[in-house]
Amino acid sequence: MQAGRARNRIACLRAKNQNIERGENMQWTLEALRVAAGLTQKELAEEFDVSSQTIARLENDSSNINVAILKKYMTKFHVSFDDIFLGKKYENFV
Repeated sequence: MQAGRARNRIACLRAKNQNIERGENMQWTLEALRVAAGLTQKELAEEFDVSSQTIARLENDSSNINVAILKKYMTKFHVSFDDIFLGKKYENFV
């Protein structure tokens, strides 16, 4: 049952990302990374040694992301700074 919900959530995130193709913003990227990995906010928070509220806040508004947490996202999900901050916008430009 939970796997089905995760697949539905990933499909929803992909659709939203397609709708903002040229201006993908960071909160969808952070949430999409977590969901694609099959992690809850609580599980990721425990791994990053922060509260689940911190993860939720970053997924809603990542404008004040801490450098240490950003590095944890980059390491955990094997993504670059550009992947997180520029996403599709960067891919379309290059």
